[in-house]
Amino acid sequence: MLARIEKILSIDGHSIMCKWTNGDKRVIDFSKVVANYPAKIREKILDLEVLGTVELNQEAKTLLIRNVLSSNNGEIDFCPDVLFYNSELVS
Repeated sequence: MLARIEKILSIDGHSIMCKWTNGDKRVIDFSKVVANYPAKIREKILDLEVLGTVELNQEAKTLLIRNVLSSNNGEIDFCPDVLFYNSELVS
C-alpha cells in the first residue's frame, strides 16, 4: 500500500503540496491528474476557485472537492495512489 495524504500544506494554482503518511512532502499537479477527464469536469476542477476549496478526506486520507459532479452529492475524491503517482517529491 502506498502512502496516503496526511495534510494539505499549500495550494498554488493547479499545484497542491501535501504531507504524506510516509513523511514525504510532495506536489500534485492537478492539470496532470485530470488531463484525461471529460472536458466539462476537467475545466470545473481546474477552475482556481473550485480547486482552492480542496479538502482532506480524513477517512480515505486523500483529496476531496465538493460541488463538481452532478451525482455523488457533487463530491469527487481522488485515488491516493493516482495522486502519489502524479506527484513530485519536494523533501
